[in-house]
Amino acid sequence: AVIAFVARHELICPICSAAARVLGAHGLLKGRRYVCSGDLWKAVPEGVYVDAPVVEDGNLISGKGLGHVFDFALTLSARLLGDDAPVRE
Repeated sequence: AVIAFVARHELICPICSAAARVLGAHGLLKGRRYVCSGDLWKAVPEGVYVDAPVVEDGNLISGKGLGHVFDFALTLSARLLGDDAPVRE
């Protein structure tokens, strides 16, 4: 189901460990910039880990974890509403 969703170029928004555990486990972070919690990024060498609260890479918006949920929610809201908010790194 995740692979089909990604193939349709829908907005993908993992937070906390989901980027590494779900997307990384299915090889869906290859060459993509992302963030996840803890040191799970070490298991996804094909992705480009960025140590930031929120990272945007095309249709992928990833959040570091629950401690940054407001940054994540505001970034996602801005994208959905079409605001020209700056891309976070």
